Amino acid sequence: MESLEFKLCPFCNERIKQDAIKCRYCKEWLIPQPASDPAESPAIKELEVSPQPPTLTSAEMPQVVGNEKEDNEQIAAEADEEESRVRPWRRFWARIIDVSLFAFVSDVILSHYISWKGHSIILGFLLPFGWCFVETFFLSVVGNTPGKALLGVMIRDYEGDKLRFGVALRRSFSVWLFGLAMGFTPILVITATNAYFRLKREGFTSWDEACRVDVTYKIIGPIRAIFIILFLLGFFALLGLAVKYGVP
Repeated sequence: MESLEFKLCPFCNERIKQDAIKCRYCKEWLIPQPASDPAESPAIKELEVSPQPPTLTSAEMPQVVGNEKEDNEQIAAEADEEESRVRPWRRFWARIIDVSLFAFVSDVILSHYISWKGHSIILGFLLPFGWCFVETFFLSVVGNTPGKALLGVMIRDYEGDKLRFGVALRRSFSVWLFGLAMGFTPILVITATNAYFRLKREGFTSWDEACRVDVTYKIIGPIRAIFIILFLLGFFALLGLAVKYGVP
């Protein structure tokens, strides 16, 4: 009698009443339900009311991707052009900073043993000559000099690597001989002027061409520019105080 009053749910196999139309265990309907109108669904109504974002057609998608690619390529090309543009005055100030730092450190070390008073001509000759060896070390081992690193000047070979010791030494002595005229001021004006106009005209100096060296320039942002100005003002003020008060 009990089996006539109950039956098994075809979904969860639980015992339910014979006349049940919905299982109380798995909540499944046991008789077919009339299909509701999809247009009356709240979710459908919400989708109909809410504005839909514009969609791109398959024909428009390549154009958008192509425009983004062109913009990125243009930005990269502008950055490369900025780095490859010649900067004679940046190179000049980078060397001034390097030689001045070398002179200051040399004076601090050697002033206890040698007095340079009255020997300014000899000093003007020895400092650029001595810097050739120090610059060679920086370019071949460290990769850059302090002044060039500060002003964003990079010196590499044509493969993008640091200069080998022999190449760096040859370039430093070529600059000392053909650019700085071994420290002789009257000749230096002529050689430096000639190097400046050749750099502006051809994009490279004679020593860079002979040594197969590539010189690039990093973009200097406003924060870096302010730091460079403050550094130069502080450094040359320190040099001026040292000269004025005879501090070694």
